[in-house]
Amino acid sequence: MEPLLEHLKMNYSIINGVYCKELQNRSLIFREMQYVERSEVLYTTSFYEYRQTEKILTEIISDAKIFALTAPKIFDVGAGDGRIYKILKNNCPEMQYVSVEYDYLNAKKISTLDERIISICDDACSVELPDDYFDMSIAWGIFHNFDNQQYRALLDKLTAYTRNGGYVIIAEPTLESVLLYSLVKRDINEFVRIYRTTTRPSIWENKDVRYNVNFIQKTKKSIIEETKLRIVREYGVNIWPSLIFGNILQDVKTNDDTLVELERIVNDYFDEQSQTVYSPRTIVYVCKLTK
Repeated sequence: MEPLLEHLKMNYSIINGVYCKELQNRSLIFREMQYVERSEVLYTTSFYEYRQTEKILTEIISDAKIFALTAPKIFDVGAGDGRIYKILKNNCPEMQYVSVEYDYLNAKKISTLDERIISICDDACSVELPDDYFDMSIAWGIFHNFDNQQYRALLDKLTAYTRNGGYVIIAEPTLESVLLYSLVKRDINEFVRIYRTTTRPSIWENKDVRYNVNFIQKTKKSIIEETKLRIVREYGVNIWPSLIFGNILQDVKTNDDTLVELERIVNDYFDEQSQTVYSPRTIVYVCKLTK
């Protein structure tokens, strides 16, 4: 960890336990003041989506034998509220976890999860880290916000920071999932807006702040294949149960045991019907790096 810490000390300053660029300090502090009354971080995950992410990531890292390393180095870009860390810590408590998150409040929240975490507040396109350092890099749900040129540039960054023989995990939502979510919300105007603009609201309560949803599976996959990354496995999170848990049940009061049982029932049903109703909410690519 020492080479990384030395690098960060040279390029970042520390604000409340978060590594930040000097030129960003004023704006970052201002943004924190803006969010002072916010009780929740910007990004949230439904029960089902979290459980599926946990299942997929655990399987991926077990197959890649990352947990077998003494202290694997994990890089999480676009870390949101730290859900990847929360999933990994039970299986690999000794990991060296480094996160990059643009939203300062989220970056600060991540830094409080464990004193050993290195939390960086920076743009994914701007962050600079040592080459060949990480055993695994994870980009869960950020690449759809960039055009193809930026997508390739970010892939090149991840391949540079990840060691030879290491893994890069890329997970992206699909346009279809956002369209269906708008229908579940019974928001026809938003459905039309999403379709026409290929953008989605950052949060449903503020539709003026929007993200691109330009993830076209075939195009993005071909860009991955142009790099030094080799796709060794693909996963998909079924959109239908994800919508059930993400929206229909969000206002329902129930206990954890009931949710677990409901998850089992829904999964059993959709596994049986997968040939006719399966459609991925999230595409996950497991890539191995060969330099």
